[in-house]
Amino acid sequence: MSNKMLELAKELKTDALLTRRYQISKCSVWSDQLIDLCEHVEKISQANEDSTKLIEAFCADDTEWHKLLDSKEQENSTLISLVVKLADKCSEMHKELERINNLQPVAWMYPVFHDEKMQFTTDAVESENIDIHFQSHGSPLKITPLYKLDK
Repeated sequence: MSNKMLELAKELKTDALLTRRYQISKCSVWSDQLIDLCEHVEKISQANEDSTKLIEAFCADDTEWHKLLDSKEQENSTLISLVVKLADKCSEMHKELERINNLQPVAWMYPVFHDEKMQFTTDAVESENIDIHFQSHGSPLKITPLYKLDK
């Protein structure tokens, strides 16, 4: 297996570990699967490297040599299958993240003051009227859009 493929698996694993922090349930599961696949790719890569060294160092018998080569080919096939699964999961995760990024807010959360204490409300305010609404309340505080993530 090439070093480039191992590097890619390690990068994908790192990205998946970062993605897991977003706490989006579906993406969190994908991140865990992605991390597991990357770790498996790394283990198979190490096994292939070890097998190659053993083959070169200890195999004098041609029949034994071919058995070990066949074993290495099988490991490579498994690795290719895992990389394809990994790419599919990455593609699914990318599509899901695109869908989430394109969501429109279902409500807005903004601060209001009651008895000199700041609280938050999600009273319905249309997005085109949000600036007018806040100008009338004189609030310089930030509003936060709220999204519904369930399909």
